[in-house]
Amino acid sequence: MREKSVAPHSRSIPERPDRPSWPSSSLIVQAGQEPRFIRIDELGDLLRVSRSTAYAMVASGLIPSVRLSPRVLRVDRNELELWLANRVGR
Repeated sequence: MREKSVAPHSRSIPERPDRPSWPSSSLIVQAGQEPRFIRIDELGDLLRVSRSTAYAMVASGLIPSVRLSPRVLRVDRNELELWLANRVGR
């Protein structure tokens, strides 16, 4: 019986100039940096409210959030800082 030879996988993924390379550099957390997107429990810690209160604030639309998947909800730290700056100035 003749054995089949398996060639090493030499195909490269073609570059797509119409799309940025993934992952975007704005999503990568470098050592010593705060992550751009925070979890809802981290939001609660930052605002010194309970986790359920933080979820309620996001669910009501009071705090802007990003749904990355059906089960993953995050808050953009930059948007949170803008939201807080507008709230404090009232």
